[in-house]
Amino acid sequence: MEAFTLALTRLPALKPALRTWSTSFMRWQLRGDRKLRRRVWPDYAFGCKRILFSSAYLPALRRNDVELVTDPIARLSATGVVTSDGIERPADTIIYGTGFRADEFVAPLAVHGEQGVELQQTWREGAEAHLGISVAGFPNLFMLYGPNTNLGVGSIIVMVEAQAGYVVDALRALGRAGGGSMSVRPEVQASSSAALQERLGNSVWTQCESWYRKDGDGRVVGNWPGLMLEYQRATRSVDPSEYHFESPEPSKPSAVRI
Repeated sequence: MEAFTLALTRLPALKPALRTWSTSFMRWQLRGDRKLRRRVWPDYAFGCKRILFSSAYLPALRRNDVELVTDPIARLSATGVVTSDGIERPADTIIYGTGFRADEFVAPLAVHGEQGVELQQTWREGAEAHLGISVAGFPNLFMLYGPNTNLGVGSIIVMVEAQAGYVVDALRALGRAGGGSMSVRPEVQASSSAALQERLGNSVWTQCESWYRKDGDGRVVGNWPGLMLEYQRATRSVDPSEYHFESPEPSKPSAVRI
């Protein structure tokens, strides 16, 4: 499945073929129902939004007890939902598919770093972290599933396991340094983030509005532009030269024990 990543990031010549393959499958599953096909037909490049691998989704929309409504919701009434065309549809239960804040990561937690700086304020132009794990100015902060570690296709478990191993190695490095604190150097984070964004700039994820991007249409803050194997190699071990270490204060012995 991860082979799709190459088409989405490095081999754009493959994208037309993938779109033809996917839309042909959609045409086959929606044959005989042009009205539904118009409503579900994608108006963006293949892979720009989350790819749904399912043989059951489209047939479910064709069931007699299912109606796909794409008109905006105007208001909720005492008995159901009223859309912009004025039609009221009775409803016993309403499930909201909103509230996703994928580009804020640790939200709603308020994380403060050096000089009391708040993490979300640091990320006001878009979240970034070295390898999606460490943030300059925030000593001893290590994240799992942080900025740019999501996948368009692939297993997040692989990414999180790689991150967990990296954090353990970081704690070992901190212990060897005598405890205290460690934080990624600003120039290291800036360099890795710039290289990441350069690669992402050529990806399909910049071609539509989605939750992969800051505020939906800003820079890509969600996805990793490479293969899972590449990320595993990058996080295999901590390079101490990329971090600034500080010894613990004499009156406050380090609690780090490896």
